[in-house]
Amino acid sequence: MTKRNWLESSTLGPDEVLQVLPHRYPFLMVDRVLEIKTAKPLKLGMTDVEINDARKGSFARAIKNVTFNEAQFQGHFPENPIFPGVLSMEAMAQAAAFVTVPFVAAMHGGDLPRLGVVLAGFDGVRFRRPIRPGDQMDMRVTATHCRGQLWTFEGQILIEGKKAAEGNFLAHLSAGGMA
Repeated sequence: MTKRNWLESSTLGPDEVLQVLPHRYPFLMVDRVLEIKTAKPLKLGMTDVEINDARKGSFARAIKNVTFNEAQFQGHFPENPIFPGVLSMEAMAQAAAFVTVPFVAAMHGGDLPRLGVVLAGFDGVRFRRPIRPGDQMDMRVTATHCRGQLWTFEGQILIEGKKAAEGNFLAHLSAGGMA
């Protein structure tokens, strides 16, 4: 097995998603990462200041396939299943973790330690349309501000090209486990 270059902007499959996120079923909300783009190119040997300067404007796009057999649909709502809004925000936050991957790797010599991410708040959250079984959540997240281990993101979820949810959120990131 070849060693993964976590500095490259690329796609990530299910196995790599599990390497990055500590979540597992039923709380894993990312099936695949379609794109990771840093605002500026990263390379090994950069200083922490150079790495930090490249964070704002970095972007990730991930998907979650919503299926009827997920546990939340047993009670939300059996006759009219709707993906809970709070889980939509959790999914967006999990997608945001992938924005941070190249930066954490750059600060650790190209290796990716276990990430610890704790949500610190949400603002401006809006739900534009229901998300239902059979939908594919297209999550797009951009880093808008970064200071030390605090990252601010704006994100949206699209279903068939139409906005289903959006919001801004703050997360505390640490490498090596839970923040």
